[in-house]
Amino acid sequence: MSTPGSWLFVKDGQSVFIMRPPESFEMLVCGPGKSGTHHEFRNEKELQDFQVRLAEDLSTQGWLLWAFDRDRRSGVDRRGEARATAADRRRNR
Repeated sequence: MSTPGSWLFVKDGQSVFIMRPPESFEMLVCGPGKSGTHHEFRNEKELQDFQVRLAEDLSTQGWLLWAFDRDRRSGVDRRGEARATAADRRRNR
């Protein structure tokens, strides 16, 4: 199962959107309102520890986890064969 890539917390008509860019140890927190922060971590454990504390803090303050989205990029190519290069496509016309 893949790790969620984003989370949406809501409270009293406001929202906090949290996004974790793939393949990085970063987290973006947008909201509430126009506020936003960017966090960088040295490793996965630091990032996950921060994420858990942030979710607990939001929950304690009355924020509700409304939605989350899993990062669908697994790094595995779904195509059975490699895509033709531009030169191959020109040659096949």
